Amino acid sequence: MNIIYGLRDPMTDDYQYVGKSTVGIKRAKSHLTYSHNMLVREWVTSLISQEQEPIIDILEECDDPLMLQDKEKFWIQKLLSEQHPLLNIIVYDTLVDKNKELNRLKNELDGLIKSLQTKIEKNKIQTIDDIGLMVLERRKFAGISRNYLSDISGVSKTVIYDIEHGKKTIRLDSLMKILDVLNIKHIFYFGENS
Repeated sequence: MNIIYGLRDPMTDDYQYVGKSTVGIKRAKSHLTYSHNMLVREWVTSLISQEQEPIIDILEECDDPLMLQDKEKFWIQKLLSEQHPLLNIIVYDTLVDKNKELNRLKNELDGLIKSLQTKIEKNKIQTIDDIGLMVLERRKFAGISRNYLSDISGVSKTVIYDIEHGKKTIRLDSLMKILDVLNIKHIFYFGENS
């Protein structure tokens, strides 16, 4: 589940941090043990020393993982305007550049997807390389890692890597699990016997 979450101080009720996640509340909870943001890490440590911990609020759910960056920026701006003392203000300044890069990547991915759709429409997905490219593009479009895809499909991340890179000896059941999880419709035609 793609979410924007906020970490709220249990004593002041002020939001201290806004983050985004493609793995639901799991990412937000990770701040309780270790945060990549040093200021958040110090704040959480201070709360824990007082036998408290941040309150995790889901601020918004987002269907499109590519919109998470914009949604995060919106919530940072909103909470700053409401005078919340966010500890990720430093990140705020770099969001504009990241949005440009995100839009560039989104446009590049849209082009690849259109190219792939053209191949599908022309019935030219004929090789494992084409299927591997489709898996790679769909996984990246969904914003999920190989590790996460491995967890939800039950297929090892090594096999996922092999599929994405066109390895010719892939078990059909593993491939079908990956295609099902990524919601890729599949019909296999093995040709006629000679």
